[in-house]
Amino acid sequence: AAYEAYLRFLAAPGMISFHVLALIAALYHTFTWFSLVPNINVVRIGENRVPAIAIVAPLFIGWIAISAFIAWIALVS
Repeated sequence: AAYEAYLRFLAAPGMISFHVLALIAALYHTFTWFSLVPNINVVRIGENRVPAIAIVAPLFIGWIAISAFIAWIALVS
């Protein structure tokens, strides 16, 4: 009975709105953090600075790959 009450609580429109807003905030934070990494972590090869895209692209690719893997696990289960 307690679990069913909890599920009803999570299905309330206010809780769904809160979770959607939390997801949007988390995605925005991740995007902005990954975009700042080339400014925080300066990588040099010899005298040359590694281009920002070479640092940011693997982060976004990994983020998408891990998210897709987690979504696949959630959908298969």
